[in-house]
Amino acid sequence: MGSAPNTGMLNLVFATADTTTSIAAITPEPGTPGQPYAVTVATRRTTALVSGVTRIRGTVQVRASDGSQCTVSPSPGNGIGTCTMTAGAAGVLTLTAEYSGAIGFRPSAATPRTYTVGTPVELIFRNGFESP
Repeated sequence: MGSAPNTGMLNLVFATADTTTSIAAITPEPGTPGQPYAVTVATRRTTALVSGVTRIRGTVQVRASDGSQCTVSPSPGNGIGTCTMTAGAAGVLTLTAEYSGAIGFRPSAATPRTYTVGTPVELIFRNGFESP
């Protein structure tokens, strides 16, 4: 009885889990021009892993349509994290969040959300009654 020859090769298989990312909250709502606002994101594993990796790792990049951005490092325990940006001019911003993925976790992106800076009454006052 012979044995298989030792080739010196080792085959490693890395399991990866699907993830989901969401923008859980934006506070305060509505925002005020020039004031900070907090964006809370949640990143969760959506498929089981045989490898036993259960805690989210990596970062989430949050971007606003005015060009501002911040980075969140979600808590490994619950996948939730918060970052802060500063509101610009009054109007409506679109925010996106993208999880970059990590060993054992696939990237994911949140559904974009809108964020209002200034109230509609303030916008009417500024655009309709003040002189330029």
